[in-house]
This record gives sequence, C-alpha cells and structure tokens, in this order.
Amino acid sequence: MLQKTIQRELVWFYPWLVEFSRRLLGGERTGHTLQPTALAHEVISKLMRWEGEMSDSSKRGLQQLAACMARKTLIDSGRKHQTRVKAFKRIAAQKEQSPALKPATVDKLLMALERLRGFDAELARFVELRFFEGYSRQEAVEILNLSPRTAARKWIFAKAYLAKAMEQD
Repeated sequence: MLQKTIQRELVWFYPWLVEFSRRLLGGERTGHTLQPTALAHEVISKLMRWEGEMSDSSKRGLQQLAACMARKTLIDSGRKHQTRVKAFKRIAAQKEQSPALKPATVDKLLMALERLRGFDAELARFVELRFFEGYSRQEAVEILNLSPRTAARKWIFAKAYLAKAMEQD
C-alpha cells in the first residue's frame, strides 16, 4: 500500500524530501558525510521496505512518516560515526601503550579463544570485547548485559583458561 502511494506521489514527494533533508542536515555537525539527496534516497528506500500501516494516508501523514525515518537515519549515522571515532581512538591508544605481540603468540591466543568459544560463547565474546576491541569492563558489561560481579568472575576465569590453553599449545 505504502509503496504504491509513494510511487503515485513521487512528483511532489521527492523534491519535498530533498528540501526537508537539506534543512535537517543544516543542523548537523560540519563535515557530515551524508548529503541531502543521499538521505532522501535512504528514506525512500526504507519507506519502500516498510511493512507497517499508516494511520493517516494523507499527504501530511506521508510527510510525518518520512520525517521520522529521516531523523532515525541521522541518529543511526551519528551512532556509526561515534563508534568509528571511539574505535580509532581506542586503537591509537592501544598502539601507544602496548607492545606488539609476536605472530606465534597471536596464533596461540586465537586458537585458545576458539577453544574457549566452544566452552562458553558469551565468555569468548566478553574476551573479544575487552582484549581485541578495547572496551573497558564496564562497557563490555553493558554490551553483554551482565552484572558487574559476574563479569569480574568471568574475566578472572577467562584469563586463567586462556593462559592454560596457550601453555598447552
């Protein structure tokens, strides 16, 4: 239903959406990678895949739905940007602080991590978040939805398990 409405109303809807996107991006950070037309195309793409029903099938209802999707797209874009910035800072800090591991040590660690994954997949993910992705314990706890005490116990166990597994290899 919505796809047919968009196709029928595209003559006025597309220019309106590009202009709305231009105004919406005007309030965003400088150097934003999304252009107004790209945002409009993303919104149209989402609207074409949207499975929900519109409570108001008028011109105004379509505009409100598109505006909502445009805002959500910008929020998602901002989150991705923040994630990339944090990851870049984290990797840069790790390179400054930690010496490089030898390839043989990395291979042993990866094999030990795979053995741990077979034993406890959530624990292996916790180790990946902490060691490879550089998250703090608190950040990893929030991502995996663990209690702080459980996370502390799991971290102690994981370190011991990995050390033992690396010795055996």
